[in-house]
Amino acid sequence: MSTGLYTTTLSDLNDMTLEERPQAQQVDRLTEMLVVQNRIKEGAQNLLNIQDLADTLRKQLVFELDQALAKIEFIQRRIEILTAAT
Repeated sequence: MSTGLYTTTLSDLNDMTLEERPQAQQVDRLTEMLVVQNRIKEGAQNLLNIQDLADTLRKQLVFELDQALAKIEFIQRRIEILTAAT
């Protein structure tokens, strides 16, 4: 878990309540999560372009970016699995 403004953990993405929903709702929710993670990724990338960034902030942004990329990959795989099952 990170200390960012908006975070989800991989366990949030693998939440049993998500799996209990109908397939279409699962895909919709995962798509919403994907949008959020892409915004986090883009924001971190934009902030990392700032030249005079404190080292501690830069490290936190790199961490947030890495987390967002991992979550994006996970979400995309889940969506692919769900949509392939139809």
